[in-house]
Amino acid sequence: MTKQLVCTQCGSIVKPKIMIKGSGIVEIFLWILFFVPGFIYSLWRHSSKYPACPKCKGESLIPIDTPIAQKFISTNEPETEIIKLQEDEKTNQTKKYNLYKNILKFIGVFFLLNTIIGIIKILIE
Repeated sequence: MTKQLVCTQCGSIVKPKIMIKGSGIVEIFLWILFFVPGFIYSLWRHSSKYPACPKCKGESLIPIDTPIAQKFISTNEPETEIIKLQEDEKTNQTKKYNLYKNILKFIGVFFLLNTIIGIIKILIE
């Protein structure tokens, strides 16, 4: 589970998105026309990855459980937004749990049917 962070630029509580500096179009152009500059540009781009706010693309993110973030939230974010985010997190966990439960049910039914077919084959012989 990725940790939630507070963006100090827009005040959002978010899961960070990994951003890459530079332009993908420029990278492709350099690769097609010039191999060595394309390679150097690609190295620079992929070494400059950073977590960013998905809403404002800001780089100034702080962990939500730090005292500075709690103070920032209390002065900038309404309490209802925090409750909504906690409910969304519980909903996501419930969806994952239901998915795993359904997969296990499918596997159980598969093995049960396989066993029944095996017993029927033995009885037929």
